[in-house]
Amino acid sequence: MPSRLFPCLCTWQSRRQGATSASIGPSFNWKILNYGRIANNVLLQDNRFDQALVNYRNVALTAQREVEDGIIDFLRFHDQLKHQEISAKAAARTAELGRFRYEAGKIAFNSVFVYEADLVSKQDSLIQTRANAALALINTYKALGGGWQIRQREPYDGVNRGVPSPVAFQQTDLEEVPALEAPDSLPDEDDPAQELTIAQ
Repeated sequence: MPSRLFPCLCTWQSRRQGATSASIGPSFNWKILNYGRIANNVLLQDNRFDQALVNYRNVALTAQREVEDGIIDFLRFHDQLKHQEISAKAAARTAELGRFRYEAGKIAFNSVFVYEADLVSKQDSLIQTRANAALALINTYKALGGGWQIRQREPYDGVNRGVPSPVAFQQTDLEEVPALEAPDSLPDEDDPAQELTIAQ
């Protein structure tokens, strides 16, 4: 930094642990002999900042271009879908009428084959355009960073949704357990073989 080229005036003090006296005085420091190294360091830091700023601008412009390209492609393919859906429906209707006329003996089978081939071609184009529109939307999603969702809170209706209700206590579960009666006599501590009898 340029401020390092200026002289520095500071104070110092000296005091030892347990001593009864201390000393204090001024100090003068001027890094005039390091002028070249300090100036080069300042230029280096400025160049690094400029390079980082250029990289940031390039990344921002690239991201903006990818987002705009994705949106433009999606709108273009979405507009094509409207016309291709109409064309595919018309081709399906033409193929259906061709089959009816062939079954009635009014046209040859070659005409039916041409109608069916045109229908398959129109359907393939429609599927391809749908895939391109989905791919353009995915590219836009990726260019924006991904992971974003628009969440709308549902209005509160007084019901705690997602919280399980407490289990109802059933008294019949305890009534099925048989009650135990106290023994007539306690076992003798000196006789470990004697067992405690419990009336069932």
